[in-house]
Amino acid sequence: MANPTVVIEGRLAADPELKSLATGNLLKFRVITNDRTQTSSGEWVDKDVSGWNIEAWSKIADSASGVLEKGMSVIVIGTQRQRSYETPTGEKRTVTEIKANNIAVSTYSLSKSNSRPSVTDMQNDDVWATPSKSFADTPF
Repeated sequence: MANPTVVIEGRLAADPELKSLATGNLLKFRVITNDRTQTSSGEWVDKDVSGWNIEAWSKIADSASGVLEKGMSVIVIGTQRQRSYETPTGEKRTVTEIKANNIAVSTYSLSKSNSRPSVTDMQNDDVWATPSKSFADTPF
C-alpha cells in the first residue's frame, strides 16, 4: 500500500536546516498548523495546534533552502510516512513525517520577507516576466 498524499498549510516553526549528504541535500523543517476561532468577545484563539516534521530532498531542498524562513506561511504537498526508533534510554518512539513533493510559499509571507523574488530574477522565457509580450501571447 502506498503512503498517503497529504497537504499541510501552516507556518514554519524555525529556520530550516540544510544538510549535505552523499545521496543529495536534505532540508528539514517543522510546520505548525492550527485552527483559529474567534470568541464572543472578539479575541482570536488557536485550537488544535499540531506540528509536522517535513523533509525535502535534492532539487526541492536546494530551491527552498534559500527562501524559507521562520514564521513564513507555506503549503506542503507530500507523502506521509511513519517510522519507529529507540532512544538512547531504550524508549520506543514513533514519528510521522512528510516527504515534500512540492512546497509553496504564501504571497502574504513573501510581502513580509526581504528575500522575495523580483521580476528581474525570473528567466526571460517566462511569459509573465517578459515585458515585450502581451496578454494575447499567453498560453491559455
